[in-house]
Amino acid sequence: MSIFHSNYLSWFCAALSRFKHKLSSLFSLCLCGCISLYLWLTLTLVSWAAPAANSNPFLSLEDLPTEFVVASEAEAESCQMAGEKSAFVLKQQSQLIELICVSSFSLAAVSPDPDQVDRVRQVYDAILQNPGALVEQAQSMGVEGVKTLSQLQNIGDVASGFSKTEPEIGQTDVVLFRRGDLINSALVRYQVGQEPLIPLKTVARKLDRRIAELTTSTANSNE
Repeated sequence: MSIFHSNYLSWFCAALSRFKHKLSSLFSLCLCGCISLYLWLTLTLVSWAAPAANSNPFLSLEDLPTEFVVASEAEAESCQMAGEKSAFVLKQQSQLIELICVSSFSLAAVSPDPDQVDRVRQVYDAILQNPGALVEQAQSMGVEGVKTLSQLQNIGDVASGFSKTEPEIGQTDVVLFRRGDLINSALVRYQVGQEPLIPLKTVARKLDRRIAELTTSTANSNE
């Protein structure tokens, strides 16, 4: 399995850019532009100011099977994620078998204006609640083979999942979800025709559970 960058996530962000026009009746064009830029930065694209690898505070190596190790910088870059991200790999005889990436981004970083943050949250939720529209947009852009994932219960307040097979890259499964004011993504990439050692939904639920535990603990300590 290759660690080369996949254009799978690029189509997703481009589709989001088109999909936001359907929401123009809700918000001003300016706000939609800001949301599009925000989504471009947060939904699994490399940002020009991306933090160091393995900076995600919610999922650690100890949460994964013992066969995994922390990914190298080059391997982590193939995740194409912004925000606080972490990456882990499973290798056999130096061959990459499975790649796991997670990232989290706080909505508070979008704007100091609570009303604007709330609007971004509403648009983000509306997009994730209609994953089929994103797949249709991808198809209209000539990207075939993207599938939506089902049975995402108990992951965040709202979640959507997507999957695509690229022969030179591998099978890539992605879940995007919001928990409170945190936008999160989990990605698992593995060899085509094989089963991952730890499936995407397990990774996403571990990440979500840890976020819920830590945010609740922080809220209680501030009372």
